[in-house]
Amino acid sequence: MWEASRIIRTSKGNSLDWPTVNDTSNKAYLLSESTSAATSAQSVVFGQQQFEAYKYTSGLIQVPTELVEDSEFDIMSEIRSLLVERIFRGTNEAFTIADGSSKPHGVVHAAAYGGTTTATITADDIVDLMHEVDPAYRNMPNARFMFHDSTLKAIKKLSHSSSDDRPLWLPSIRDNEPPTLYGKPYTINQDMPVLGNGAKWILFGDFSKYIIRVVRDMRIVRLNERYGELDQVAIVVFFRVDGDILNGGTNPIKYLRVDAT
Repeated sequence: MWEASRIIRTSKGNSLDWPTVNDTSNKAYLLSESTSAATSAQSVVFGQQQFEAYKYTSGLIQVPTELVEDSEFDIMSEIRSLLVERIFRGTNEAFTIADGSSKPHGVVHAAAYGGTTTATITADDIVDLMHEVDPAYRNMPNARFMFHDSTLKAIKKLSHSSSDDRPLWLPSIRDNEPPTLYGKPYTINQDMPVLGNGAKWILFGDFSKYIIRVVRDMRIVRLNERYGELDQVAIVVFFRVDGDILNGGTNPIKYLRVDAT
């Protein structure tokens, strides 16, 4: 989620109100000479979406002083890196599948319905999902797919159709350019649901509309005295974030769900 989303950093953790609007029913119109545009004024109704600052922690690790002093490398630096990875794994899961109840609103829950499929993927499923998303979002540079790696494995086995056995997925022939599906990039996210009854197994849309709100930076706290009687130091990381799709009713990201019936 981190690589696909739009990240907003704030210096404070108070509730952040973000305006939303659905202006898709309005369009430019022809204006006669010397005619005021105000005579046909079109109103804009703004909504509001709120982003909070939920606190995540890596959990605390206690380290014996002997290990710190006797290591041939910077053991505390290695532990800090380990804890930062925990933070990214935990928040990635939240931004993917959290239900938004006193926690971030994960993209799987926040995305709009784009259709149902069977547990057997077809090329038509992918085409149908793309065309469920408004062209205004489908054609944006940030438009992409998101799915689990096991889903990619299944997609790699697909051909365009029964009468066209060209592979649907092809590696890029240009250096440093990622492969695509129907010309659109994809993100492998291991927190996405795998194929199964009721699973929302694939997402498509403009992921710049998924906002990750970050409060300041991660705080890495080293406790030198708390476990002094054990001759240990401890280290823990804290991070305040929130996430949700910025959606005024235009549904910029949609999902396909396996029909559970």
